[in-house]
Amino acid sequence: HLSIRRQRQMCIRDRYIMDTQGGKFQKVLGREGLAFGQAQASPDGKWVALSMCNSEAREWLYIRNTEDGEDLPIRLPLKRQFLFRGWFPASKHVLLMTDWLEIMNIETGEHHAVTPTVWQPGHRTVTDAAVAPYGQTIVYTDIQGDALYLIDDEGNELATVASPMPHSGNRPENLVWSPDGKWIAYTWDQGRVFGAGPLWLASASGDHAWQVSPPGSHEAMVAWSADSSRVMVTR
Repeated sequence: HLSIRRQRQMCIRDRYIMDTQGGKFQKVLGREGLAFGQAQASPDGKWVALSMCNSEAREWLYIRNTEDGEDLPIRLPLKRQFLFRGWFPASKHVLLMTDWLEIMNIETGEHHAVTPTVWQPGHRTVTDAAVAPYGQTIVYTDIQGDALYLIDDEGNELATVASPMPHSGNRPENLVWSPDGKWIAYTWDQGRVFGAGPLWLASASGDHAWQVSPPGSHEAMVAWSADSSRVMVTR
């Protein structure tokens, strides 16, 4: 339900790929009856991960070649709805989210879960996740909202950042790594504006976290500057 609300806000009609000089445009063709959600290019620029959603905001994921426009076949378990959550540095693997997290090799289609699935003990319903720029660490949060969890790419837990304000319905959202991989920016959803709340920063080691924006503010759409010295938000 939460992901459906988010995707309804994000779906749009058209996507384009252009070069860095702005002089070459290539329209990314969609599917009949579907609108675009997220689009994220791979680090090497050869692929783009596209989400497309229907009028009920059910989402499908496509991995498209930026040169010939062809889609890779994606084979995921039980045809569940998987949301794209990031590329790994070599552009061969992607992080996908459903009620748990999976890493998929886009060339072979092989995939493996890095958090417990709904059929395994210790399962926690994942609500957001992001891959570190260097690719060896993943940060995620769950529906309980009482912590950020840092794991490696095999699912081993590295650190936990406890919630400073545990309260039902409040949880970290909009997880974004700094380009240098040293910090994680996120908002603490206060439940009044969906997905928005005060901006927080946490160290990549998980040993330090602090609130950046004033109490009572509602921030969203977090983005880092290229040198990792500044964070931009929509308030």
